[in-house]
Amino acid sequence: MLKRLFRIAIPITQRSYLVQPQTKFLLDAKIVDFNAFRDEIDELKKNGPQHPFVLIGTYTGLRPSKEERNNLKRPPEDTPSKSKKAQLLRELRHWTEDHYPFDMVIFDEAHYMRNQATTTFHLGECLSTNARSVLCVSATPVNNTNIDLHSLLRLIDEEFFATQSVFDELIDVNRPTVQLGNALAQSIIDETAITQAVSEMAKSQYINKSPLFEKLLGRVDNHSEICYTSWQEVGSAKKTRSTRRSVG
Repeated sequence: MLKRLFRIAIPITQRSYLVQPQTKFLLDAKIVDFNAFRDEIDELKKNGPQHPFVLIGTYTGLRPSKEERNNLKRPPEDTPSKSKKAQLLRELRHWTEDHYPFDMVIFDEAHYMRNQATTTFHLGECLSTNARSVLCVSATPVNNTNIDLHSLLRLIDEEFFATQSVFDELIDVNRPTVQLGNALAQSIIDETAITQAVSEMAKSQYINKSPLFEKLLGRVDNHSEICYTSWQEVGSAKKTRSTRRSVG
């Protein structure tokens, strides 16, 4: 059960999110500025993990100045910040209590954190590091390159997505699997594309030893002709229905 939920959004949307927890989950949510947010964290440290809250804040309301960006990774006792925002974020990043400060942190419009050089990204790091779970919500996670996506994935699992090179390797390893999925999603299956994708998957040490891959090979070998015929029939049926709607 979620006892402490924090949702961070942009100012124009935060009031719309106030209604959702109340109507859908019967949770009493409230919008907080920095001072109210700090008060809730103080109450949590005072009363322990039984202290519940559902809070909605904004990036701009919690983000410290650019001058404090490089200090956010330092422990709070190591030369305390003059900025109250920065000091609180350092406490959250280096949380010492025996319970999570947040059961879940939700980042709406998460693409605002895609640039790792910005204070907004470092704000996200401080909030997510000791959260039990993290959810990033964005319609545009990739704006320019895969670096944008890697930045957001780091907030979800910093250890697994430690470096850009590791992430690029994961993309390369999974590329034939994605190509196979795209080929199978076509209305008329491209058997050549399937063969090429499966061949590349067979070369991968991360894929070729998987029982699921062995099962896939059996299906491709035994049922490719049936699948091809079935998808042809589906495509033909779609075309027929489309023609009837146009005539009607």
